[in-house]
Amino acid sequence: MNDKSAALAFRVLFSLIFVVAGAMHLLNPQKVAARLLAAPFGPLVASLAPPSLMVLGAGLVLLGAGLVLLAGLGTRAAAAALILVLIPITLTV
Repeated sequence: MNDKSAALAFRVLFSLIFVVAGAMHLLNPQKVAARLLAAPFGPLVASLAPPSLMVLGAGLVLLGAGLVLLAGLGTRAAAAALILVLIPITLTV
């Protein structure tokens, strides 16, 4: 396997993490929102905005940025969007 095919394989597998996570947020938002509310800081987060709205927003960003990474276009912008979404998710859950 040469460097180009290894980089392509990495990009595909890496982006699929976010595509699948985003799809799960969008396909089952009630389950994800329930997990958010059950998290230690869930009530704090729920006071900022409705959990279902936050789950749908995060799902759209995860799915969209994952697809952009998969295409290999605008990777810096996609990475920045993922950072903005993943940091609050990590701190909350």
